[in-house]
Amino acid sequence: MKILFEAGAPSLRRARLAIAAGVAQIPLWLNLADMSARGLVPTDSSATRRAAAAVCLGMAAACLTGVHLFTSRLVRSVSMVSSSASPSVSITSHALFSKPLEVPVRYLHTTEAIASSSSSSSPSRSANKPAFVILSDSRRRTNMMLARDGRFPDPKTFDALFLR
Repeated sequence: MKILFEAGAPSLRRARLAIAAGVAQIPLWLNLADMSARGLVPTDSSATRRAAAAVCLGMAAACLTGVHLFTSRLVRSVSMVSSSASPSVSITSHALFSKPLEVPVRYLHTTEAIASSSSSSSPSRSANKPAFVILSDSRRRTNMMLARDGRFPDPKTFDALFLR
């Protein structure tokens, strides 16, 4: 199995920070929802208390959803699974409890060349370039983010497979 991309330490820190921030906010929103439902927050009616509790529970769900979407789109590694007539790659994300996703190469594409941006295996981030390279899956209509500070062992092979 040939590795096409591996995330660097900053990418791992971003994922861990997002998970920690999301998990840290959950008790806050649940506590506010409990206080609103019990009437510890001064409001006029029970309907207002229920509405405030529902808003707090909604915010807790939104935090968890945002963290899940961010970490599931942030790619940890891309590896070549097969190099036959129809090659496929295995994509591993930073999401908790996620299994590697095996996708045929014909469905994946990017619009940015990796090999031309730098001659080294780790393209540096310049002032006008974003922090992530977007890898689009046309079959699922989703985008995955590859951190530019990650390691591309063979950038020419990466470009040959995905650049369109």
